[in-house]
Amino acid sequence: MKAEPALLAAQEALNTLNKANLTELKSFGSPPGAVTNVTAAVMVLLAPAGKIPKDRSWKAAKVLEARSSMEVWSYSRTGLS
Repeated sequence: MKAEPALLAAQEALNTLNKANLTELKSFGSPPGAVTNVTAAVMVLLAPAGKIPKDRSWKAAKVLEARSSMEVWSYSRTGLS
């Protein structure tokens, strides 16, 4: 499968995250565009029943992060194959 190397690299990157990284993320008042893009993508991936959230702003991402930061680590990757 062509996406397998990218999926493995993403898994390895997730394994490097720690509490300090999440604290830094939460500290951004206005993050760089790349950070906003990644948090918006995470919001889409974690959306219940595949319902894409209309509000994928930084403010909405911070609310989601406060609620469910551990979901990122436990996200089922089987749906991506």
